[in-house]
Amino acid sequence: VYYYCFLLISVSFFDAFTPLDSRLLCPIYPFILVLLAIVLSYIHTTKQPYYNTITALVSFLVMFSAFPIWQEHYTEGAGLTAKAYKNSEILTYLKRNTTKSIYSNADDLITFYTGKTVKELPRNRNTFNNTPNPNLAEEITDLQNKLTQNTAIIAYIATLPRDFMIMETEIKNKFKDYPITYYKDGFIIKGNTTNKVLN
Repeated sequence: VYYYCFLLISVSFFDAFTPLDSRLLCPIYPFILVLLAIVLSYIHTTKQPYYNTITALVSFLVMFSAFPIWQEHYTEGAGLTAKAYKNSEILTYLKRNTTKSIYSNADDLITFYTGKTVKELPRNRNTFNNTPNPNLAEEITDLQNKLTQNTAIIAYIATLPRDFMIMETEIKNKFKDYPITYYKDGFIIKGNTTNKVLN
């Protein structure tokens, strides 16, 4: 109950974009199972008719509802361990080829697989109060300069769109003058050789 109230308060007053997905809601699942067990125990002790049928039906529904999740986790992995990331072309490239500063929408993922320090792409809004980032233009210009000086690259993982950072369309628009290489799971933008620093 306290956890549920905490989530409700967090979404209502602090971060409206908190995803109420299976990852955040999973701590509630064991308590639902306990509640079901209590209900079944009550039915059993009060000698309600069809107890065995109800128990079998509830057990089947619980197992059936969880089966797709179990299957997906077994075959594809989940979160940072997903099979798609283990075979990622971008992660393979970053692990083997670059020593430059990396900016990405998937800083945690890239660090997890490559062990390299990765910086976030410029944020378009504050996730705490959902207000626009007043320094966005300055941060984009700074990143453009780093690409021009050939000291940084941008690695965008398309399967992890994070709407609090600049998104794919804006990245391609703001950095259209720089070489871009496409991969199955996203793209990499590298620095050019013009050495023209933007003001």
